[in-house]
Amino acid sequence: MEQTTPAPRKTRSSVKILDDGYFTVPTFFAETMMRLGKGIPNSFWKLTFVIWRDVLKPKSKDGNGGWIYDYTAKTTQEQLLEDHRINDRVVQQWSAAYAVSGLFTVTVGRRHNVRIPGEPTIWKYHTECGKADWGAFIVALSKIVSPHGRMNRTGESPVEGVSATEIFQLALAMEVDKRRETYNGTMGPALPPVNQARIADLIKRGAGTQDADGTVHYTFMRPRSNFR
Repeated sequence: MEQTTPAPRKTRSSVKILDDGYFTVPTFFAETMMRLGKGIPNSFWKLTFVIWRDVLKPKSKDGNGGWIYDYTAKTTQEQLLEDHRINDRVVQQWSAAYAVSGLFTVTVGRRHNVRIPGEPTIWKYHTECGKADWGAFIVALSKIVSPHGRMNRTGESPVEGVSATEIFQLALAMEVDKRRETYNGTMGPALPPVNQARIADLIKRGAGTQDADGTVHYTFMRPRSNFR
């Protein structure tokens, strides 16, 4: 009996728009994160996918025909605005959020002279992070930006010498560690805190105060100048 060789399976989609390249998005992002992230503005998700794409880009070849991945993205406010229409206010608040997420080390760039290119912001992804790390962060962010407790995330604050972004970051840093401690069940065991040093630094800078028993207090301004 004559045997025939089966046709090879396609390893790429025949969708033409993918011919210029594509990047991997975890199923978890769409199926779970956006469900957990109730109330999180669309601007957060937009910046997330821009950063995620750059994180997954190979940066150089290894000399053996393979690629080297450093899981790092570099951005500037000018580039994000020009290429993706993401303004500096959006970048400021969500880079502050990701800096306390436990998912990235975010080194904020600097520009001292408008005529001279500055240093880019560097986003170094922690490759060991799993679903529980992402889930704890997204639940925490949803809690802090919920319409029921809205707070200014950029601009002025009711505390002299402290920006609204610093107060937002303090609130989120504490919520992230709280959610990491209690985020378990189907996602796995509790996770260690990631913001103890940052919380202490933000309190030292005046973003909040701490009682003898460890309770932290902070004051923030709501949009339209309503104080709480």
